[in-house]
Amino acid sequence: MTQSAGISAAGGPGLGVVCADFNGDDRPDIYVANDGAPNLLWLNNGNGTFRESALLSGAAYSADGVARAGMGVTAGDFDGSGNESILVTNLSREGATLYRNNGRGEFTDSTMEFRLYQPTYPYTGFGVQWFDYDNDGRPDLFIANGAVTMMELLRVGAVPVQPEESAPAQ
Repeated sequence: MTQSAGISAAGGPGLGVVCADFNGDDRPDIYVANDGAPNLLWLNNGNGTFRESALLSGAAYSADGVARAGMGVTAGDFDGSGNESILVTNLSREGATLYRNNGRGEFTDSTMEFRLYQPTYPYTGFGVQWFDYDNDGRPDLFIANGAVTMMELLRVGAVPVQPEESAPAQ
């Protein structure tokens, strides 16, 4: 089914997926946050197929043209515009990325405008969700942070390093 839908045409190390109508055509689209590769936006053609359009839509890279280490992703109408915008959490020292949707499936990296870069910069965000925490009718943002620690011996295919033997004394 993935191949016949066209979704196998592009890939990446996807860690987060969210479905919503991003271009206002009343069909569910698919957004994939990739770890260290451009994010993907699969727009629903309405006939069982999808076309990848993240680059053309402005949702593949951050504003500085860098593919971030996308971990978690959520979609929501955070600004009351009626459009599903996208928020991607990334590794520490990258900050979260807010892609604001204009309603036609065109996105602008609005992270700085909404002051999300600095408070998210020191953390690795994993789970993320918009929800109305304080019941004021406006969505609030929750980000679950964590850490990534790579122990060399646990990597697949890693060869344990043996201590060097000392040469015999002469």
